[in-house]
Order: sequence, then C-alpha cells, then structure tokens
Amino acid sequence: MTLHIIQKSPFSSSALDDCLKTIGPDDSILLMNDGVYACKHPILNDLSNCIFALKEDLMARGLAPINNIQSIEYPGFVAECCNHQNTISWF
Repeated sequence: MTLHIIQKSPFSSSALDDCLKTIGPDDSILLMNDGVYACKHPILNDLSNCIFALKEDLMARGLAPINNIQSIEYPGFVAECCNHQNTISWF
C-alpha cells in the first residue's frame, strides 16, 4: 500500500498523470497544495482508490471535495502516512 501525494495542479503539471500510470489497486492518493485542484479533474471520478484532499488547502483555494474525495486535516494526513507502507510525493 502506497500513499501517493500530489502537490501540483493537474492543469499545469503532469504529476497526476504520472502518478496514475503507476498506482496500484490498494494505493491511495492525497491531494495537497495546488494538487487539490485535481478535485475538479474528471479522471478521478473513475478511480476506485481512496482519494483524500487536505482540508486547509481546499479552503485556501475556495474549493470543496467532490464525489469520492474525502477531506482530511493535518492529523488525518499524518495518520494516512502511518497507515501506508510507502509514500511517494509527485511534483
């Protein structure tokens, strides 16, 4: 189980696309910083993986999580890092 951390907007970076090429069925995605703009990307609607978005970054950008994206705060972020065997940051 790997936690993939997306930190760049999918509209200005290939980080999300690169991540999706390697993601496994038991992996999760965490959107943070400008990566939370991926909440508006339709490709995430088709994923069965757990997807999280950092609440503070969503609020700072005036966004809300949609559909299958769960909003978490920093303690939840730390918990997810501990719950996964590996983490990969995508820039």
